[in-house]
Amino acid sequence: MTPAMSEHALRDLHELYEWREQLGFMILDKQGLRQFSASMAPRNRRQTPYIPPRIWSYTLSRMHTFLQAYCAHQTSVEECFTECMEAYVSAFGSMDEALSKKRTAAQAPYRLSSSDYRGKFQETTDRLGITNLLFDWGSRDPEKELYVTALSSFLTMAANISVAFIASFTGMRIQETLQLSSDCLIIENDRNLGPIHLIKGPTTKTVKDRGALWVTSQTVSLAVRVLRSVSSLRLEVLRRSSEFNAPDLDDIPLRIRATEPWVHGAKRNSVLLGIDPPQYADWRSWAPRLFDPEVIRITKEDLDLARLITPSLNPKIFKEGREWHLTWHQLRRTIAVNMTGSGLVSDATLQYQLKHLCRAMSLYYSRGFSHLKLNREVQAEYIRSVYEVLNLQLRRLASDQFISPYGQAHKENLLRALPPAQVNELARRGASAGVPCRTTVLGVCLKAGPCPYGGIETIIECGGGRTGKPCSDGLIDRAKSHSLKNLGDLLQRELLHTDPSSPEHESLRAQIRSLDSTIETIRNDEH
Repeated sequence: MTPAMSEHALRDLHELYEWREQLGFMILDKQGLRQFSASMAPRNRRQTPYIPPRIWSYTLSRMHTFLQAYCAHQTSVEECFTECMEAYVSAFGSMDEALSKKRTAAQAPYRLSSSDYRGKFQETTDRLGITNLLFDWGSRDPEKELYVTALSSFLTMAANISVAFIASFTGMRIQETLQLSSDCLIIENDRNLGPIHLIKGPTTKTVKDRGALWVTSQTVSLAVRVLRSVSSLRLEVLRRSSEFNAPDLDDIPLRIRATEPWVHGAKRNSVLLGIDPPQYADWRSWAPRLFDPEVIRITKEDLDLARLITPSLNPKIFKEGREWHLTWHQLRRTIAVNMTGSGLVSDATLQYQLKHLCRAMSLYYSRGFSHLKLNREVQAEYIRSVYEVLNLQLRRLASDQFISPYGQAHKENLLRALPPAQVNELARRGASAGVPCRTTVLGVCLKAGPCPYGGIETIIECGGGRTGKPCSDGLIDRAKSHSLKNLGDLLQRELLHTDPSSPEHESLRAQIRSLDSTIETIRNDEH
């Protein structure tokens, strides 16, 4: 198979496995799928980089903050735009004259030379309470005067940030986000998972589909709201002109070109045509204060995590101390990896980044939900990432990051799944060794088959909180030392508010004993 064909085959084989009970058959089981994934040729020489969690989380936080700020001032922004539009119509006599290339610039309503002078533009923004908003996110010096063109720059920035936010939470290609219409947000109520937010739009590669679906986060509704606001303002300019036949908002892409009469050189005749997306790496040119360059500088920890997921990371571009070079396709790769729940990213980070929908998104893409026309490209990316991360996790078990409370020899015996493989061979053989591996609170579980104690959800038996003897099928992740201490503090606080005679109290005490034993094992191993 070609690399592209094998990736789609992995997706389809995984789907058959997920529906094996309904179908009555499967072609490859879980171990076979891991072996198939491990044998696949690399996707390309330089795989798309995975954005480190710290930088990923920060960029999403900043975009979310901007969208919230826009929505908080939406009425004032729209009122400001309408006032400016009416001022230009009044100054030039009609919208057609205001948009004419032959108009006299001196007649513009915010110029002293105008017979219909409306005062300085900043007086309008001061009155409407959006001056600080334009300064906080724009590039202009607060000590200098604000001109009406700053409003257009702000609206374009709002549209660009919105499509970037949607791409971050869907895995869509940036060209696909630029073609979304105002009815793109769909909410489906799943009987098990509750409300599921979906984005409906056209695909731009492989199979052409005008109604593909991407599973997304509920916070994407903010970005859709902002795009609707900006597009409706700019369409109103066209509707007021006899030269343009502006369609209904539902019939056009949400992201359209600037139409404002005060924008010099606006291409209004092609406003509904495709827009070339700005480069994400050039974010300063369209959102100058969106990110703090110092925050997105690469740290050693960032680099280590990024290389773990993407070993082929270009050392000339991605090096410690440099700003992370952002690209649109990195968003697709990063969300696919994060959705796997790999253990490489903390649960708290995943919960924040994916706004509590990580599990829902993962289930939808892993099980297909065939009654929905989910985007197959993103599904294939997700499935491939699942098995890549699983293979990576298996290889990492051989490192000294994972320890056994019963010593190194016991760990080697656990990892010696296929005799006479030694622990150091696991790194070479990866998934083909067929080692069962599930992430737990304390580290990983290597027990074949289900845990009779529910060890994926409780740590009592894992750390020996009831019997004093830790489970022999588990390995402890030393990297979780800090989070385990925090969990211990949390359980101690909960213990104070429970009835000493209740089963809950005894359960908390057992969990605390399990944690203490695990932390002591890590401490002893370090010495």
